[in-house]
Amino acid sequence: MGDTTVCSYVGRLRDTHKIFRTEKEARFTLGDQDTVMGLELGLRHMMPNSKALVQCEGKYGFGPGRISTSPDEAAIPPDAWLEYEVELHRVVRMSVAELPEKLCHAEFLKRNGNDQFKHKEWKRALKSYAQALKCLQDEEGPDVHVLRVDCLNNQVPCHAKMEEWNKAKQACVDVLQLDPNNVKALYRAGESAMALADWDEAEMAWKEALKLDPEGKAVSAASALGKLNKKRIEHERREKKAYAGKFNKVLTTPDLTPPPEPTPNPEPTPQLTSDPTPAPILTRAPTPCVAKEKATHPDKSVDTDVSPKSLLRLVLGILLVFALAAWQPEPWL
Repeated sequence: MGDTTVCSYVGRLRDTHKIFRTEKEARFTLGDQDTVMGLELGLRHMMPNSKALVQCEGKYGFGPGRISTSPDEAAIPPDAWLEYEVELHRVVRMSVAELPEKLCHAEFLKRNGNDQFKHKEWKRALKSYAQALKCLQDEEGPDVHVLRVDCLNNQVPCHAKMEEWNKAKQACVDVLQLDPNNVKALYRAGESAMALADWDEAEMAWKEALKLDPEGKAVSAASALGKLNKKRIEHERREKKAYAGKFNKVLTTPDLTPPPEPTPNPEPTPQLTSDPTPAPILTRAPTPCVAKEKATHPDKSVDTDVSPKSLLRLVLGILLVFALAAWQPEPWL
């Protein structure tokens, strides 16, 4: 935690001099951005027990502007120039400060968060409450307990405004762990549970709050229980209607899926069978002479092509046969 400045200031619009905020003892931790940038930059350049006039343009002020929450407070237009009359009293280091100093600082942060909540600055309010809790995280005591419960409890409506219902519910749980009989936390836990459509838990929280506060001085748990059944019936009716609409949509929506493409029939592949009969083999029909030779000499192959040399040998052979037949040798003496 950085140095904390303790100061007093009067903030006004520079153009109209209308006052929008007055603080007799404001506490800003340098670096935590818990005030506008223009004022923090001015405080960084000041010495304790000194005064200054700080002027800042819109981008160092409230930027988009700020609404007014009381007749004594001027609304801040968008991008308006601001003017602060500041007196810096002292600078405190909270990490080594005593408990009374920490309590004062945490109390200021809680008030600052409440003011930011009124101006609909939900995130800045959450940050202020978180800084107050951080300041008291290592401290104990009745005053610390009360302040810690208040800051945790004030975080719940900030989350609810931003519809962060799970975080709102967890903040209620944190409060009830410190103070189980906290009626505000029980009531807000019921609201968070109802927003999450957890009807049984909402009913249990509100019934417990009604036991602790039967007259409804703190919260109106009785009226909340009366609205619970109506909310539950409306929710169930909406759910049935939504499911019926989805079911009818499924039934009436045409199927636009294209039909599958036909697959070509594969060519039949030959299969081996156990039949011993050989398949017939188709061959070319032989010539008559070849067929005759095959019948006479089944073991010899016939050459159907006759060359000139073969014809000459055949003729010479025939002549030799006739010559031998006509030759008559003379007898030996």
